[in-house]
Amino acid sequence: MQEIVLKAEYRKLGDAHSLKEARKKGLVPGIFYRKDIENIPFYVKDLSLKNIIYSVSATIVNLMFPDNKQYPSVVKEVQYDPITDQPIHVDFLGIFEDKPIIVEVPVILSGTPAGQKDGGLTQHLLHKLKVECLPKYIPQSITVDISPLNIGDSIHIKDIKIENVTFREREDATVVAVIPPTVEVKPGQPTEAATETAEPEVVASKGKKEEEE
Repeated sequence: MQEIVLKAEYRKLGDAHSLKEARKKGLVPGIFYRKDIENIPFYVKDLSLKNIIYSVSATIVNLMFPDNKQYPSVVKEVQYDPITDQPIHVDFLGIFEDKPIIVEVPVILSGTPAGQKDGGLTQHLLHKLKVECLPKYIPQSITVDISPLNIGDSIHIKDIKIENVTFREREDATVVAVIPPTVEVKPGQPTEAATETAEPEVVASKGKKEEEE
């Protein structure tokens, strides 16, 4: 499991002007919370935060404050600006070494599906999965081998096994599937349905002509 140190500074609550000014300086406000202590409001640099929230690996973050206090944690929630899509607030959840937690872990696909040679298309439906485990067992990512998949095959949550980890998702949820290729219909080209509709009309026309003869 990857661990990194993220420098943070304490902040005061309830000052909207300070929040606005801090964001202009490239700082993102956040809250650290853990059941046994009071919530800790803080600022972190947006660039440092982006390295964590956009990472392809699950990460344990050690929040480090100016007084050298450190708090092991995981990202619980990130709020984004609806226009710029930039992070504007983050929540970190404190963790304990001996208590299981629920986190989201990225899914990485490995290999080329066998069905691709027949034109099959890969559908990656779930890019992150919720898991529950002790912090030391949190996987950086979940690698799924898709090389055996033919057209029509899929992999579900129940097909993935990781030691010491429990999935907090529906067992029948589809993670990845290989679907048939899409048939492109060119302009002016009759579709299969149109061809089937036209055939009975031709037969009926012939029958009518034979009766007249």
